[in-house]
Amino acid sequence: MDFKTYDELEKHQLTLAEKIMYFLIGRCGSGKTQTVLRSLAKTSVEQPRFTVWAAKGIELADQTFRDFQKYKGENGICLHSKNCKSFDGTDGKLVDEVRTVLQKAKHGLFDGVLFTTHSTLINIATTYNMEDYLKHADIFIDEIPKQAVEAVSVIQYDETVDNILQFCEVSKDKLGTSDSYQYVKLKENLSEELSHKLFMLIENHSLADKHVRDKTFTKDMITILKLLRDGKEITYYCNANKDDPEKKTVHKFQAVVRSAMDAIIDNVGSDKTLAVLAANWKSSLFGQLANHRPDVTVKESSTVRGMSLEVKYKQRCRIKPILKDGHWSLALKDKRVCDGLAYQTDEELIRVFAQRFIMDQFKDGFLLCKNEDDDKHLLPHLVALSNLDDKDPRKVDIKSSELHGLNNLSHHTKVAIMFALNPSGDQVQTLNIANDEMGLPKGTLRNAVLTERFKEAVHQCIARCGIRLSFDPTKEDIEYQFIVPDMRSAEYLAEWFEDGRAIIDTSLSYSTKRTESVDATAARNAQIREEKELKKMEKQTKARNLRLATVQAILTDMKANVAPVKDLLLKYGITRPTYDRYRKEFKTQLQELGLL
Repeated sequence: MDFKTYDELEKHQLTLAEKIMYFLIGRCGSGKTQTVLRSLAKTSVEQPRFTVWAAKGIELADQTFRDFQKYKGENGICLHSKNCKSFDGTDGKLVDEVRTVLQKAKHGLFDGVLFTTHSTLINIATTYNMEDYLKHADIFIDEIPKQAVEAVSVIQYDETVDNILQFCEVSKDKLGTSDSYQYVKLKENLSEELSHKLFMLIENHSLADKHVRDKTFTKDMITILKLLRDGKEITYYCNANKDDPEKKTVHKFQAVVRSAMDAIIDNVGSDKTLAVLAANWKSSLFGQLANHRPDVTVKESSTVRGMSLEVKYKQRCRIKPILKDGHWSLALKDKRVCDGLAYQTDEELIRVFAQRFIMDQFKDGFLLCKNEDDDKHLLPHLVALSNLDDKDPRKVDIKSSELHGLNNLSHHTKVAIMFALNPSGDQVQTLNIANDEMGLPKGTLRNAVLTERFKEAVHQCIARCGIRLSFDPTKEDIEYQFIVPDMRSAEYLAEWFEDGRAIIDTSLSYSTKRTESVDATAARNAQIREEKELKKMEKQTKARNLRLATVQAILTDMKANVAPVKDLLLKYGITRPTYDRYRKEFKTQLQELGLL
């Protein structure tokens, strides 16, 4: 889609039930947001239409609103939980002020741009008597709204699990490959007292006043209860925690929640724009599930107002994975080096060893991204470097994995990543179960969550450095240096660079020890066998299609008297017995095509 004007929406055979979702792609720093904002500002003057712009967070909503005004955009308003100003400039409640804007737009009294956040957009789409207002708006979502599709997990123990189990019953059927997985659903004959309790828990949690909430129930617990109330079945996992010295029984309630995404899509008008500005939508849960909705047509573009955005980085880089085989994880980071890495005898934790690895490579003057629980294990010298003045070239910037929108780190040419954000084993099992239920290709949800949480997080953090700036040929001698956790993240990152610009260097990388249990090894071997069988079937299908295409081409040429049969067989490289066998194999299809 080229965002020249909104009138250039697809006008082909759309029924009212069909939706088009546009994904505007481009590497981080390619100018997606600013280019679309300029177009939006121009449209607000020349051809105003009510538009909702949803940014990832409050600071980004404020920033995009300021940029819109800088580009001479007219009739814009920014509303979020920390800046809730009504049309007359007075303070108000967010829900009331948003509703006022939407009502004005519905009745043609407001044709400007509402700047807000992902969470506010989701609240509009999922709130009764508000969702219909979206039918009157073009919607632009800056970055994938991760809250719209979530893999929710709630952990309880024997002493607390009744907080949820009091409302539901456990099925006797087992799920997946383990006897530990079952379904839970709302009790069919829930008492009046429990029904009222469930209603009040959910209702009070939705109120702005936190004092009326039952603090026993977290946000994710309320999400699980909402799903149960709405008739959904939840994956339930129950097993003894082998890593716990007391062997406590762990109860986990897990679900893939997509209702917010569906609400946004369902409530967009058929003549309106729904566009998401995202570097890599295909690797997200939101993108995958939207793409597999039968009523949604996904269109991808890297062009805005006739200008092509850069999709890949042009700078040179060297990527050094800490691990050259095996997977980086929180569990691995908490192991001793001698227990987790092959051929190593050090007894310090791997999370500390990783810092030494990084310091040996970079010395100083780099960006380091880590998990929150790494803080108490940071090396003293590393902390000292992080406390240097910002102007000191030796300063190390230590950050978390959440860096989207931070554009003040582009002076760095060296970035190290040591965080682990992989889904746990039981989360993977739940994702696989949900994947089968939704009829998605094998591994779709598992791979999307892994990429969204971990691999794309690595990319986003590294994209804060100088590679986000436009490529300067006069600085060709600069080779950016990146240390990443493992080969999964290294290979994913390399794909964001133009061919030949990224080198994966494993000369100093380590291998993990194989310490899998018998069950884990069996499961992995079963997966390998399954993947081999799938590849075999794909190969057989490809060969079959080639045979059919060959005999179809020969018969078509024969029908057109192109050449004698023997010459045609020579042309297509098969013998007469092979040709006769192909004719027999595909007799029915060839008859249907009128070739026999």
